[in-house]
Amino acid sequence: MHRSGTSALGGMLRILGFDLGADLLKPNQFNPTGYWENQSMVRLNERLLSHLGTSWSDVFLLPYHLDRADLRQMFETEANLLLDKAFSGNRSWVLKDPRFSMLIDFWLPYLRNRNASFIHVIRHPNQVADSLERRDGFPKERGLLLWFLQNLNAEYFTRGLNRCFINYEDYIRDWRGSLEKAFQQLDICPVRTFDQAKGDIEEFLNQGRSKQIEGSRCESQEIGCKLVGEAFKTLRDAGRSPSKTTEDRCDELRNRFCDSAGLLFRTLNESVLRAELEAARKRISALTYKELAIKGRVDELEKRKLLLTERDAFRAREFLSTSIWRFWWIWLPFALIPIWIFD
Repeated sequence: MHRSGTSALGGMLRILGFDLGADLLKPNQFNPTGYWENQSMVRLNERLLSHLGTSWSDVFLLPYHLDRADLRQMFETEANLLLDKAFSGNRSWVLKDPRFSMLIDFWLPYLRNRNASFIHVIRHPNQVADSLERRDGFPKERGLLLWFLQNLNAEYFTRGLNRCFINYEDYIRDWRGSLEKAFQQLDICPVRTFDQAKGDIEEFLNQGRSKQIEGSRCESQEIGCKLVGEAFKTLRDAGRSPSKTTEDRCDELRNRFCDSAGLLFRTLNESVLRAELEAARKRISALTYKELAIKGRVDELEKRKLLLTERDAFRAREFLSTSIWRFWWIWLPFALIPIWIFD
């Protein structure tokens, strides 16, 4: 789920020698140490969501069953090519994008073919909701609902796969102990040892320490929703509980939510609600396409600017290097002026 601390984990995994690709999102004020997300993957995931008429912040797309024929016909080849291009020939790679919490059902066939393991990051719902409120202006209730839906979705679709659950608070307080346990559960090894990476990881974590301290203030607060609180306890303890216990508990919570949501929606005019929802999704889709087009145009202009700068610099050097010798007879009288004066 977004704002769950996956960027901190991604940065640590990169320091440990895992390949996250070269085409990464740039840091900004919300993630000054980097997102560690492949831009091509993010753009493709945005297009998948746009094709479905939704976005990552949609609370109505439940459950996220995305094994649709038209979706695979349109995007399967591109998805496989993207994975081949990003990580071909490299066994120690990491793919990180919070949108997988919604789209994991689509990606599973292609990730299974590459023997992928899954790390499910759990962060306190209050911290996630508060971060979404600061960044996106979402009401806390919406942030908690997104946390609930997307975390349960990710848990459901990775059942039976090589996966582990890791708590954000745990790996911030004791990154080594937390990651050692996760790697042991997944039966994988980092490229660099923990001793080799220790200094770099601690320096990396210290860069975002103020943000972590700020977020920890809401950890002890009441969540305000019993269903979300129970889901947090279940997923937080998933690494220490039998898989069957976690799965049964998550199924129970999901069913309770669906029953309550169904009761609420049946009190509304279904046709009006669907029409408004469809109109909103179309607006989201149009805006997403515009945003992607603008981003592509900005990237293109940046590349042109760089090429023009390099070209002008090359021409200036070429002019200076050739003109001085080509027209030496023009410069000769000026060079002899001191001799004339002293004569």
